[in-house]
Amino acid sequence: MDILQMVSDGDAQPVTDPVQIAKAAHALSQLLEKEWDGEKALWATLLRALCRLAETAPADNNKGWLPTSITNAVDDLGEKSWKNLGDVSAKSRINNHWRKLGANLAIRKNNIITRGPQFGLLFEPRSEVIGEDGKPDPKGGRGKKARYCLLFFPMPTEKSAPSSKGTTPQSGVSESPSILSSAVSVPHGAASEQQGDSSPLVPENYIQYYPIPLTTFRLMRLPADGLSMAGWVGRLLLVSMTGSGLAFFLLSVLIFLLVLYASSVLDFLRNLIVSGLLLIMLRVAFGWWLNLIQNSVARAPFWWQPFTFGDNVIERRLDPNGTAPASLHLVRYVADCPLCGAQRQGLSAVRLDSGRIEFYGRIVGRCRHAPNEHVWSFDHITGRGRFLR
Repeated sequence: MDILQMVSDGDAQPVTDPVQIAKAAHALSQLLEKEWDGEKALWATLLRALCRLAETAPADNNKGWLPTSITNAVDDLGEKSWKNLGDVSAKSRINNHWRKLGANLAIRKNNIITRGPQFGLLFEPRSEVIGEDGKPDPKGGRGKKARYCLLFFPMPTEKSAPSSKGTTPQSGVSESPSILSSAVSVPHGAASEQQGDSSPLVPENYIQYYPIPLTTFRLMRLPADGLSMAGWVGRLLLVSMTGSGLAFFLLSVLIFLLVLYASSVLDFLRNLIVSGLLLIMLRVAFGWWLNLIQNSVARAPFWWQPFTFGDNVIERRLDPNGTAPASLHLVRYVADCPLCGAQRQGLSAVRLDSGRIEFYGRIVGRCRHAPNEHVWSFDHITGRGRFLR
């Protein structure tokens, strides 16, 4: 079966129409705030500043911005340490975060392509440095008058390619009919009201999840290409989690003995309650590791979760060729709910959640608007799900 593979056009030129640039910059800032949950890292603040400059003066965007203009825009966003910097200091401050900005745009490329149109983003953003000669400077603008810019290019085109084993949504390839042209599912009865006959529909009992790769969150950090289990950090994590499992077993035996040999009924009840609370705490702290070993995917522990929604997951990805060690990836999946007319009211309505008692041990997608009724299965390999109830 053929699938659609996204390929970039190396000869593509950046968009020059000021109206389109302003709309794209606004849409990108909306995608960052609403779907990336307003990343708090400085690379994201730098991206916000570039979007604000592009939206305010789109005719000047493709010429690039001087470092002081960018740092002043960052200062307007609340980063007071960027205020009143000289040319040299401003350039140094931007260079400290410029590569990270480009890397994060690259790892989120698939998310931008698949989800950007939902926010009105019809172009692919790329960060570039323009040298003193007015040409792109891949070495990072070592000249004194280097300018930094956020350019918008046409979205990658589609190319037919034979399917292969191990292909996942994270690799930039999807098995869906078309992630670039097909609309998000809406109820069949609402098709004529919301989008007419211009876009193909998929069945109501089908949902497509789109991944948002994450590298940093709160106190923890993962490399952009995943944490290799063969590296020293991965091995340390493996040993610590395995050791915690052993400690959990020994502690369970100790608790059993304390309850068994209680001297009175009151002591027995007290030991029983304390034991239950302790086991619950251990399950919350280390249960995700057991789920990850069993299922290759688990809801991330609380220190890897956002404050608003606990929808981040950790995936253990195996090398398709079996030549490289497994790696851990922190990912958030989003989807529109086909039952809610998701293209408008249900934008990013479905987030991953616990299966609770009914679907115990499973990760499911729950619609924010009807979390008990609009429940979907979740498959992290294909990115698809089916209606559960």
